[in-house]
Amino acid sequence: MYEKALKIDDKIYDIYHSYGIIYYEKKEYYKAIEMFNKAYDFNAIDSYIYFSIGLALYNQNKFKEAMEYYKNSIQINSDNLDHLAHMLRWIGSSNMCLNVQK
Repeated sequence: MYEKALKIDDKIYDIYHSYGIIYYEKKEYYKAIEMFNKAYDFNAIDSYIYFSIGLALYNQNKFKEAMEYYKNSIQINSDNLDHLAHMLRWIGSSNMCLNVQK
């Protein structure tokens, strides 16, 4: 379905974001980030893009990079409690994560 939509219009933000989610759920985080970045090219002010990239980076054990994307997500939309809650959970375990990353 998404492939057909991209053939019609390859500048549709939602398609790239949806592809990213599919790759994320398949634990193909590199490909997910690639799709999220394509979505970003069309909508750089969507907090969900930053959050999605942050999640994928987090799952690749790139904790510092993930935190930057979470922060950007919250700066764009400070009302999004899901993003804030996730970031706070991350901060709660950040000592462990940062020690693993070293």
